[in-house]
Amino acid sequence: MFGAGEIDGLVSQDYAVFDVLGGHAIKLVLERLKTPDLVGQFALESKGIGSGFNRLYTDRFGPIPISLPPPDEQAAIVWFLDWANGRLERAIRAKRKVIALLNEQKQAIIHRAVTRGLDPSVPLKPSGIPWLGDILDSYNRTKLSRICISVRDGTHNPPPAVLGVHRLLSVRNIINGRFVTRADDRTMTPSAFAELQRSYTVQRGDVVVAIVGATTGKCAVVDTMENVLVQRSLAILRPKPRLVRSDYLSLLVSSEVIQGQLKQIVTKYAAQPGIYLGELSGLQVIYPSLDFPGFNGHRRVVVTTGG
Repeated sequence: MFGAGEIDGLVSQDYAVFDVLGGHAIKLVLERLKTPDLVGQFALESKGIGSGFNRLYTDRFGPIPISLPPPDEQAAIVWFLDWANGRLERAIRAKRKVIALLNEQKQAIIHRAVTRGLDPSVPLKPSGIPWLGDILDSYNRTKLSRICISVRDGTHNPPPAVLGVHRLLSVRNIINGRFVTRADDRTMTPSAFAELQRSYTVQRGDVVVAIVGATTGKCAVVDTMENVLVQRSLAILRPKPRLVRSDYLSLLVSSEVIQGQLKQIVTKYAAQPGIYLGELSGLQVIYPSLDFPGFNGHRRVVVTTGG
C-alpha cells in the first residue's frame, strides 16, 4: 500500500518513506505502483509467513525496476485520470442512489407481506408494538426463542488456521441474502473441526444472523454445505418446523419487525454495535397460524415485485 505524504510528521517502523526524484508526478507514480506487474514484483521480494505477515524491506524495494513516461506526458495522463475518475464517481453516486431506493422498496414489500399477508381484505389487529402498527388478526406474536429449536452463536475460540477443506465462516459469507463459501475462507484441521462440532453444528435450514459489527441483522438461510462451522459473529437460529419455515424466518429477520428492534438495541453499544444472544432470543416476532388461508399447513410466502 502506498500513499502520498501531505503533512509533516513521523511514521512507525512498519512504513518506509521515499522521495520521488526527477520531477515525476506523484499521482502518476502512485498509480503506477498499483499496477499488476509491480504488485507481483513486490510480492516476490517480500519476506515472511503467509500473505498477512509479509514485509517488503527497503533494500529489496529499491532495486525493483519501474518504467514511467516523460514528465510532460505524465501531466497529461494525470489530467485524463482525474477527468475520467470524476465521471465514474458521479456515475457510481447516481447508481448508489438508485440502489438505495430499490432497497427501500424491497424492504417495504417484505414488511407488508410479513405483517399484512397477501390479502388486503383480511382483518387486522394491533400488534402491541408501537412502531409496528397493525398486523393480521390470525397472526401469533411471541419471542424469537419460542419459534426456534435453538438460538446460539459460533465458536469464540477459533482454532489455528491451516490449509484444508474444513471452513470457519463469518458474516463476510453472507452475500446478497445467501450464505456462501469463498476462496479465501479460514480453514482448520479435521481434528479441530470435529472438536468444535461436539458443541454445535450448522445444518441445512438454519438461519445465520450477524450479531456483531456494522452489519448486525444481516441474515441468510443455510443451504446444503459440508464441513462448515461459524465464528461468534454469527448467531444460528434453528426454526421449529411445526411453526415456521426457514425462508419465512429469514424474511422476518430482514423485515422491519426485527430490524426495528435491533436498531433500538445496537445503539446501546456505541464502541462495537451488536446484540447478545439473550437479547436476540427475546425479540418479538409475528407469524401466521397453521390454518392461515393459502398456507395449507406450510410456512410459505410468495412476493411478486413486478415483471
